[in-house]
Amino acid sequence: MVVSLVISALVIGSVYGLIALGYSLIYSASGLMTFTQGELLMLGAYLGLTFYKFMGLPFVVALILTLLIMFAFGS
Repeated sequence: MVVSLVISALVIGSVYGLIALGYSLIYSASGLMTFTQGELLMLGAYLGLTFYKFMGLPFVVALILTLLIMFAFGS
């Protein structure tokens, strides 16, 4: 159980670190603080959940579809 908790904490900490790096990059490039990154992250999470859980697609297929759609949405 301790190993599982440590791995979960590392994963969550890594996600928080990536989000913080994104905010820092956006702020240093534009000088403005914008919170749209969190909304895009949530949209991607809901898309992945929809493809995997509700549509019943395999995980790899749901992941690839989510990445493609979010790439197109972000461009």
